[in-house]
Amino acid sequence: MPIVGIWKDGSVAYPNKAARSMFGKHITDNRAYYVTDLMGDWVLWNGDFTEQLPLSEYPMKFFANTLKPFEGWFIGHDVYEVFDGLVKLKPDEGNLAFLRPIESVLMGNDPEHVMEHKINGRWYRTRFVPMYSSDTPSGSLQEDKKNDVIDGVIGVIMDITEHHAAIEEETKRMQQAVANEQAAKEATRLKSQFLANMSHEFRTPIQWVLGYTDILDSTPMNKEQEQLVATIRDSATILLTLINDILDFSKIESGKMALDEVDFDLCSVLRETTEMRRFEAKNKQIDFIQVCAPGVSGLKLVGDPNRLRQILNNVLDNSVKFTREGFVLLRVEIESEMTEIINLRFTIQDSGVGIESGKQGHIFEAFHQADASTAREFGGTGLGLSICKSFLDLMHGYINLTSKHGRGTTAIIDIPFRKRLKPCDDEACHSESLAVRPKQGMTQLARRRSVATTHKIPMPREHINILLVEDNPLNAKLMLKLLGQINFKSCSHMVNGKEALDFIDRAQRGVERKPDLILMDCQMPILDGYQCAEA
Repeated sequence: MPIVGIWKDGSVAYPNKAARSMFGKHITDNRAYYVTDLMGDWVLWNGDFTEQLPLSEYPMKFFANTLKPFEGWFIGHDVYEVFDGLVKLKPDEGNLAFLRPIESVLMGNDPEHVMEHKINGRWYRTRFVPMYSSDTPSGSLQEDKKNDVIDGVIGVIMDITEHHAAIEEETKRMQQAVANEQAAKEATRLKSQFLANMSHEFRTPIQWVLGYTDILDSTPMNKEQEQLVATIRDSATILLTLINDILDFSKIESGKMALDEVDFDLCSVLRETTEMRRFEAKNKQIDFIQVCAPGVSGLKLVGDPNRLRQILNNVLDNSVKFTREGFVLLRVEIESEMTEIINLRFTIQDSGVGIESGKQGHIFEAFHQADASTAREFGGTGLGLSICKSFLDLMHGYINLTSKHGRGTTAIIDIPFRKRLKPCDDEACHSESLAVRPKQGMTQLARRRSVATTHKIPMPREHINILLVEDNPLNAKLMLKLLGQINFKSCSHMVNGKEALDFIDRAQRGVERKPDLILMDCQMPILDGYQCAEA
């Protein structure tokens, strides 16, 4: 459709070639242009836009003054009439929101205005700019704006339906991606929570097995019975280790793994770590060698002794497991030292089967083992070294592994620790954890307590009154038996924190005997251990 216009004398005509040339410089195939004068009357229009709008749907009264309604019926009508005919608006919407930018530009308040609007299911973007012209007979458009007088408004309309659809699609895609990410995080959280709950449910009965195995081990047995009990204990210990690995891995995966910062004695950690490995090496008839360089003995450090123990246990366990003959060596030395920080190096070397060079780069990946036959012959989840690497990253440590297939493996572990600058009593250095075997751990703790307190208040164990606060009856039964075996005869049992507080209240009133020692579970109904301790 050609461009039509209305000049100053009010006559409808097609613009001359010069005017069409000046205005047509701005015209492209996908844009519609219209011009309104200072009174808001429609004076110029290119017809591309009318082909995009179903004008035949609108009242014919707008086309009454022209024989060809598609050829400029709107010329001479004001913009309010035109848009009333072009746009089906809801009664409460009106057209002022759309036409207000035109008024603003005509009044000189807005040098340019861009808006997007939807008409009959399609999206359009309109750019309103003022039209300047000099006082020339032709009334043609001028770009030099000599007098800066606004004679009208130029409206440039572009169909952006496809562009708008693409933006909406991209927005939906991004929203879906965010929703998927949130769903994945929630699934990870639920999985971690499930694993934590299940691991607790698994570990509790395994601890019962280990505890009652220790009790059974102290009774008279023949050789075969001793072997059966040892097998039960070893199997339960392996299962407990696997469950702990899975729980640790889930915490690491969800970013919830945290380190402790406590005082500990390095030699105690080394002794507890190597005790079981030394026993296993002896059973396999391989040498277990431990070397501590000068300055290591007696080191008092600040850090996480449990994670250190777990790292060394995992690597030493692999060395003993994969060594059929020869030796396993643990060397501990001070790699570097500053005023407050000491960097320790743990070198673990063995004469085992070794690792092929092509598989060494994957050895710290989760669920990875050097060979498929490894799992069948030696067992394991393939999580141990991956967990060690994650712990070392948290501790700002480092592990390097070198190996030759058939000639053994050497692992070098560097870990920085803070030095304990102020002295503390020996009990604080040794009571950071109990061993996996409950009876042995409680015996060690009782021995340390006895040594630490002998010079203060000498008291035979059978005279010490213990309050045990534990909601699980099987746990309580096991604890009372273990306490009895190490000669703690006076014990009372409460099932939650509230009962414990009531017991202490009665003891203060002389109704019950005041406890000398309280052993309390952390997670209990009604009032847990934390709340009870704060009360």
